[in-house]
Amino acid sequence: MIDSALRRLLQALAAIALLLSCACQPPDAGTSLPGSRGPAVATRPDTRELQAMLAARAVHVQDGDSFVAVADDGTRLTVRLSGIDAPERRQPFADRSRRNLRDLLEKQSLRIRVAKTDRFGRIVGEVYVVRPDERTVDAGLEQIAAGFAWYFRRYADDLPPPLRDRYAQAESRARDGGAGLWRDPKPEPPWDFRRRGSRAR
Repeated sequence: MIDSALRRLLQALAAIALLLSCACQPPDAGTSLPGSRGPAVATRPDTRELQAMLAARAVHVQDGDSFVAVADDGTRLTVRLSGIDAPERRQPFADRSRRNLRDLLEKQSLRIRVAKTDRFGRIVGEVYVVRPDERTVDAGLEQIAAGFAWYFRRYADDLPPPLRDRYAQAESRARDGGAGLWRDPKPEPPWDFRRRGSRAR
C-alpha cells in the first residue's frame, strides 16, 4: 500500500513538473532555419503568456535592432531587441538590416516580453509579431536567421536559456549559408566597430 501510494505521488509530481516546464517556455519562434523541418511561422502560443506581455505597435524602426513603439495604452517607448546586435549605421548591411526589421514589424500587432531597461532608457526585450491568425514570429530570431544581426552573446542573460541555443544555432546557419552580412568573409561585429569608434574620438 505504501509503495503504491508513493508511486502515485511521484507520478503526480512528475506530471506537475512537466506542465510547469512547458508553461515556462517562450512562444515558439517563427523562423524556419535553413536545413530545419520547422514551419515558417510558429503555431499558436499560450494565450495567457501573450496576454502577460506588453502589447504595442511599431511606429518607427531606427535600425536593425531597435524601434519606437506605441503601447496599447498610448505610451510611447523605445525598444531594443534583446539578444541581438545589428550593424551600426555606417557599417555594411546597416540599411538592409533596418529595412528587414521594418518589414517584419510594420503594421503588425506586437507583444514584448520586457527583460530590463538599459542605460539609455530603452526597453530591452523579446519582440514577437502576432499574425492575424495569432501565430507568432520572433523578430530577433528572424533578424539573425536572415543574416542581418549577430547573436549578442555578451547579453545572453537577457534571454531565456532555450532562446540562447536557438539564437546561436540561427547565427551559425546564417554564417554557413552566407546569408546577409555573412556574404562578407570577415564582417566586423558592431561591438568592435563601436569600440574602434570610441578609441578614435
